[in-house]
Amino acid sequence: MEQESDSYASSTCSSSFSQISVLENPNRRLLNRIQKIPPLKRYVFPKKLSENNADERIRHTEIIQQNPNALVIFLHNLNEVGSQWKSTIESILPINTKAVFPTAKLIPVTLFSGIMCTSWVDVLPVPYEDVVGYENILDSLSNIIKNEIDENDITSNRVIIGGYAQGGSVALHTALRIPLRLGGVFCFNSWLPLSNQYPAALSQFCENIPILQCHGLHNKLITIETATHYSIFLSTMTNRFRFKAIPNMGVEFNENALPVLYDFLTDVLK
Repeated sequence: MEQESDSYASSTCSSSFSQISVLENPNRRLLNRIQKIPPLKRYVFPKKLSENNADERIRHTEIIQQNPNALVIFLHNLNEVGSQWKSTIESILPINTKAVFPTAKLIPVTLFSGIMCTSWVDVLPVPYEDVVGYENILDSLSNIIKNEIDENDITSNRVIIGGYAQGGSVALHTALRIPLRLGGVFCFNSWLPLSNQYPAALSQFCENIPILQCHGLHNKLITIETATHYSIFLSTMTNRFRFKAIPNMGVEFNENALPVLYDFLTDVLK
């Protein structure tokens, strides 16, 4: 299998499934720390929910290290809350880095027959997408990023945004369109929303932004072939793109992906 470079300056994307870069020989010391992380559980919301819940502001939990000079924003998946990911990301967070875990608003989700759950945008039957919802969440996350930059005196090129599944997709959408030069973006088991709007929708500030796309080899909801299609598309937007196929990962998150994210964060923020 192809030897990987430590730098994210080159792409490992390939249109051939057989040549997809697969994680091998992860850092064992890092894995020992990761194995102590409690497993993620699906969040169960109270049964009594009012329509007023849909208007609540995006709330978040955070990790604040001493004298932070960088920021990581992590976006959860559909029907989760930000705090569920706190211990997972904390285990691989570089020193002097603040991490923020926003929680999406409770909204009625069309694909779930209008059931209320946390979702960054409405989920519509394929091939439809919530265009207005993506515009609104871009504005909301842009404000969060700008406020964090101002409050913590952190430059925008030391801000990395990412997430899992729907959260990773929203992170991609934000990083590629926000009028700021961010430090990087990562996603796991995600897709590129509103892909038919590119390259026209691409922000002038995201030229050569580092992008890490990881995907489970056994994900049957969004197959590895579909993910590879998106990776080819994303690789045309930057020369600092990396695609990783994660063995033993399906739809649910797998700790095998964490060493890859650790390498990405430390490389971008070095």
